[in-house]
Amino acid sequence: MAPRLLTALGAGSLTALAACSSPDLSGATFSCSTSADCLDSEVCLLEAETPACVPAADHPIKIGMSGPLQGPSADLGNEMRRGISVMFAAQNAAGGVHGRPLELVTQNDSYDPTAAVQAMHTLLDIRETTPNPDAPDVRGPNGVFALLGNIGTPTMLETAPLATKNQVVFFAPFTGAQQYLRDGTNSPYVYNYRAGYFEEAQAMIDYLATSRTPR
Repeated sequence: MAPRLLTALGAGSLTALAACSSPDLSGATFSCSTSADCLDSEVCLLEAETPACVPAADHPIKIGMSGPLQGPSADLGNEMRRGISVMFAAQNAAGGVHGRPLELVTQNDSYDPTAAVQAMHTLLDIRETTPNPDAPDVRGPNGVFALLGNIGTPTMLETAPLATKNQVVFFAPFTGAQQYLRDGTNSPYVYNYRAGYFEEAQAMIDYLATSRTPR
């Protein structure tokens, strides 16, 4: 059978077959379930409501921050933003996170709780508020992945519960408050980085009592 097939194909056809190559798939978009289905330089994200492999470098991981960028407490907010931006720049220079750059998205709340809630709605892209406190709000596609370095106790008391409600990581708020953060609420989305006011006061008292030499 094989000799007859070769004869039927003819020399010209065999030459054409030998010259065939794989099609150029650059620029093609493939469907996916997870990023493991994509090339090393791609991630699986929603494109037009459909999971697709897209270039990682073109889709930054957006991290939100709400803080006082204006007003009497502006130094707190601007220095927090400066520090985060420096670390993000260093991480991006090292390749980002799985090829995706980090992007800090900031909102000014002027240390005002009402403004902080509005800033959170913008950062999380909340389109419709759900009355049930245990049910996430209706969010659009432009919300940040996590929240980092939000500043202040009165603002935190409004924004941390909102992050928990919407199941978004609320990392390293700049406050040592006991309420909500350290009172046993135990939100799985809130991560404290600094010590609480009680711990700070205890450390100062211990230092004065044990390390200072009386004059």
